[in-house]
Amino acid sequence: YYIMHYQNKKKNANKIDLAKKYSFSEDEIKLFEDFLQYLKQKKEIKKDFIPISVFNNKILAPLETVVKYLREDLIYTYSKTAFLLNRKPGPIGVTYRNSKKKLPSRLDVSSTENSIPISIFKDSKMTIFETIVVYLKDTSELKFKNIAELLNRNYRTIWTVYKRAKKK
Repeated sequence: YYIMHYQNKKKNANKIDLAKKYSFSEDEIKLFEDFLQYLKQKKEIKKDFIPISVFNNKILAPLETVVKYLREDLIYTYSKTAFLLNRKPGPIGVTYRNSKKKLPSRLDVSSTENSIPISIFKDSKMTIFETIVVYLKDTSELKFKNIAELLNRNYRTIWTVYKRAKKK
């Protein structure tokens, strides 16, 4: 309760008043501040990346997966999602609704070990899938077999997508 109250009233509340109200010492308030800063940093890190584990489904296309993740897990609007993916908001809304019909449950975000930055989509003239494959191959230096396992696709598909993307 204290953390929620502190977050909501942080700008207007005086530390001493909070310490008196909740009987916390200055050290305890400093500990809470540090904890809140840690949570803020963790949230910012999470918002800059998409965990690869979300692609571990055979139901959704890569664009549908990314849109569903940005909408449901990061709670981005269609406009913000469209901006980040270098797309128009209307089709993003349609894509999200289609993904929800195909897969009503939440995506698997259990593993955040491997992730891709959202920023790779901003200036890309390639498809979402091509952008992901090229990033994993060139930047992360993964083999086609490893990329195929991460994205739950056949390695020949990954090879073909990579070669086509490089021609662009």
